[in-house]
Amino acid sequence: MTEQNHSTVKAPVSAYILFIKDLKQQQGNDGKNFLQEASKKWAELPAEEKARYQTQSNLMKAQYQQQQAESGKVDEDEEQDMRSKSLLDV
Repeated sequence: MTEQNHSTVKAPVSAYILFIKDLKQQQGNDGKNFLQEASKKWAELPAEEKARYQTQSNLMKAQYQQQQAESGKVDEDEEQDMRSKSLLDV
């Protein structure tokens, strides 16, 4: 069994990606300019709306990290953080 097949949990996505997915559902993907227009809309989105996407992203990340911890896997970023902290403790 490959590493990819071993984990049934998808890695969490950013708030921006969640916004893009919602926008695609609402408007559909209208070709070449979709991402450019989406980027502009994200930049103009009020902070309260961005916070909603960020909260959802943070929740997904926490669930992912919990499931990784339960399976005995360590996130590479967390592992690097642990190494950095141990170097600082010396």
